[in-house]
Amino acid sequence: MPTLTEIVNHIVDKGNEMVTGSFPHEHFVLDFVAIFTKDENEKNSLEHEINNLGSIVHTTSTGNIYRLTSPLETSAGKVFLIQLRNPDSTRPQRGEPDFRVKDYEQFKHKYGQLPGMRLIERPEYEMLELRDPQSDVLVYFPNKPLGLELGVDGQ
Repeated sequence: MPTLTEIVNHIVDKGNEMVTGSFPHEHFVLDFVAIFTKDENEKNSLEHEINNLGSIVHTTSTGNIYRLTSPLETSAGKVFLIQLRNPDSTRPQRGEPDFRVKDYEQFKHKYGQLPGMRLIERPEYEMLELRDPQSDVLVYFPNKPLGLELGVDGQ
């Protein structure tokens, strides 16, 4: 079974390839990574591993979000926040990174209608989703990045 670090690096590498390939002239900051756990065994194993690296900072219906004591270094920068999502048959992907953009409204206006992009609106926030059917990773660009909302600015 892959380690937490291996899974995070896979998700970030694939997500970083997607954003740099789709938006080569934009600057992005890695904010957060969610791992879509495949089953209870994997979730339990990753929980055991992440509990040695940090602590829960937020609990959601889809899984706990952890703040690492020391960030993981990835191809897109440091990551302090990781969510272990509960197993979910509607999420066959491996996971997703969230990236911050300098000006969300401008980014949405410029790129929101491109193929592969979809606006997701929630009561308290919205985000753009970048999806490539050839990839096992989704990418999100939230208007309210979780790291900033939780006061974790590791960059």
